[in-house]
Amino acid sequence: MGRRNKQNKSLKGRFMAIPNHLWDSASMRDCDAASRVVFLEILRRYDGFNNGRIPLSVREAAEKVNISKGTANNKIHNLVKVGLISITKNSGFNMKGRTSREYELTFHPSNNRPAKNTFKSYQKKNSTIPSTLSLIRDTVRKIGWLKLNIWV
Repeated sequence: MGRRNKQNKSLKGRFMAIPNHLWDSASMRDCDAASRVVFLEILRRYDGFNNGRIPLSVREAAEKVNISKGTANNKIHNLVKVGLISITKNSGFNMKGRTSREYELTFHPSNNRPAKNTFKSYQKKNSTIPSTLSLIRDTVRKIGWLKLNIWV
């Protein structure tokens, strides 16, 4: 029996692919819903060849996500902080001409370089580590609330 040489005709147009290891990472879980939507908008503008040159202004992000410009700027900086994107070209009012910021997706290769994957080294900010518990214990001991020797 021969191979089937038919393509799926129902998939037309462009689409986005998000790897499971990225979606399940600590950096993505630490983002709120608006940050994820801004990330999806940046990912939507990636065409496979323009990583490092993905344009999106703060005003465009605010319009697309239906948030204020200040919130959009904070969400973009949050995505940079957790390592999902990096800013490759900044923009501002002192620049000549109307240019927007350009971004790089850190989980895709860029300019013949392998992917940076900086989101993998992100440590979740809401995690309780043993040093935090010992700090709480020592603080409670100094205050004098620990008479029953519970946390020793």
